[in-house]
Amino acid sequence: MRKLGLLQKLLIGCWLAALAGILAGCSGGGNGGAPSLRATYVLVAGFRSNNVLRYNAKTGAFVDAFVPSDAALNGGLSGPQAMTFGPDGNLYVTSFDFPFFRIGKGAVIRYNRKTGALLNVFVPPNAARNGNLSGATGITFGPDGNLYVSSALTNSVLRYNGQTGAFIDAFVPSNPAQNGGLNGPNGLVFGPDGNLYVASLNFDIVNNVAFPGAVLRYNGQTGAFIDAFVPPDPARNGGLIRTGSLFFGPDGNLLVSASAFRPRGQVLRFNGQTGAFIGAFIPPGRLDEPIGMGIGPDRNFYVVSAGGSNPGVFGNGSVSRFNPATGAFIDTFIPPNGADNGGLTGPTNLLFFTP
Repeated sequence: MRKLGLLQKLLIGCWLAALAGILAGCSGGGNGGAPSLRATYVLVAGFRSNNVLRYNAKTGAFVDAFVPSDAALNGGLSGPQAMTFGPDGNLYVTSFDFPFFRIGKGAVIRYNRKTGALLNVFVPPNAARNGNLSGATGITFGPDGNLYVSSALTNSVLRYNGQTGAFIDAFVPSNPAQNGGLNGPNGLVFGPDGNLYVASLNFDIVNNVAFPGAVLRYNGQTGAFIDAFVPPDPARNGGLIRTGSLFFGPDGNLLVSASAFRPRGQVLRFNGQTGAFIGAFIPPGRLDEPIGMGIGPDRNFYVVSAGGSNPGVFGNGSVSRFNPATGAFIDTFIPPNGADNGGLTGPTNLLFFTP
């Protein structure tokens, strides 16, 4: 029952991305990092609209489609999941490849930081050249300068040359005996200890069963499995299900989005050194499929909600703002209203930046 077929894995990833999932995860861009205290804009990835929308970082007002939906202009972006800025300063976006049933076509696309113009398909949707990237979700540049991407449908984390995009290796392999049972990798981040932390979704969409989620830790230099930093044990992980993005907060603790539908969506906090459950930083009731997270220029905490509300129902999604110390709700920074948010649909992640 726990061992899923390829089709099930595909559906897991699509469900996650489109409705809330990950992927997490999708973990965003940095999935952590210092506040962008002088940020001018915030970018939000629209999974179902195949674009990246830009908003005023202070007011949340819609500015424009930074990366448009037009495939001729966006390099074929399909189901954007996570985003990050690379060492070259440009924007890198994972393309999950939506709609369903297309295997081995995940990609990473690079755009000009200032204009959003397409630069190139950095990691192509070609299994023979991308290490069989399938269902690209989380993304981050590692301490070695190379690019790491979660491959949700092959249960692996793949590594690419940070300058050329050439495939290097499966940093975390698909073999359960080597990866600690990684299932549906979503958000990922290099922690303060230099090791790689990966969100493990562990969700069977075919049978609509959410097994306990986890956060697995790997050696930051070799990719060797270290431990289940947050174990798939409800008695020890705060009831984590549908593991989304990961974010090491300013206090050093790990925040994990549990991307369930309202009212079960929440953000959980774990000790950044031991993985011990601390509590629900943002408790259930307000968030609807929370995925990406980040600190804004006002030093407040922002969470993206994909806005599914119910299985099979796609909402416009929103971005909410919370007190960074207490998790108390402040306001809905970007509303779930297409007329006010530029048509944002199924958002997955966000990045604050100044061109």
